[in-house]
Amino acid sequence: TPQHSGLPVIAIDTENKKGINDKENYISSVITVIDPDNTEYDLEATAGVRGRGNSTWGYPKKPYRIKFDKKQSLFGYEKAKSWVLLADYQDPTLLMNHIAFELGHRFELAYTNHANHVELYLNGKHQGAYVLTEQVQVNPGRVDIDEETGFLVELDSYMDEEYKFYDPILLKKALD
Repeated sequence: TPQHSGLPVIAIDTENKKGINDKENYISSVITVIDPDNTEYDLEATAGVRGRGNSTWGYPKKPYRIKFDKKQSLFGYEKAKSWVLLADYQDPTLLMNHIAFELGHRFELAYTNHANHVELYLNGKHQGAYVLTEQVQVNPGRVDIDEETGFLVELDSYMDEEYKFYDPILLKKALD
């Protein structure tokens, strides 16, 4: 066991110690949250867990999506079923996402994620430091918009389907 960092711990124990090997199939799991600074945040609940991310899923340290069986509040945030564990594999400081979220809150930008650094254990094996944050989705307490009059757009050059090439010059002309 590694030396304890003092961060909250999230333990994912999958049914029959099954591996989380793809981004499509949720694996039945028990999620345990232990916060050494605030036991009110401790939790044990059932959930499905799958991989997440587009380019980030290909890295050795995997990001995960948690979907609880019923809405849960983690670290005092708004109750929801869906949560994300960001691996931050390409960030040696493990701070860039967290700082971006913090700046969003300080500038009072709407719909900025909350985030907590945590230590992740998967089936008893230490996975390292992760950032737990909300899944970006239309929901009260998340992206709280009227789906009849508003919409949520994701800009991403890595789509789950085949890679799509676009010509930035033609795109600029089309937008002008």
